[in-house]
Amino acid sequence: MGDADDHQETRQQLSTEDLKVFTYDELKCVFSYKTRLGDWSFGKVYKGWVDEETYSPTEQGTGLAVFVKTFQHHHSEYIKKSKV
Repeated sequence: MGDADDHQETRQQLSTEDLKVFTYDELKCVFSYKTRLGDWSFGKVYKGWVDEETYSPTEQGTGLAVFVKTFQHHHSEYIKKSKV
């Protein structure tokens, strides 16, 4: 198998029906400049919390801590690397 086949196989293994999908509005309510941890190569990193059983967004400091990375595809460094 080639690298592309290996990548596709891995993606299929990681998919799950139990994956919680959040709407933009849900994420917007719990992530703000106050919860921003910093920047990474192509975006920002935020910390938030979700209920451990329902995975619904919760108040800061309660439930399960989660981290979200935003992706800024227009970032100049991303554009350079994606053209390689």
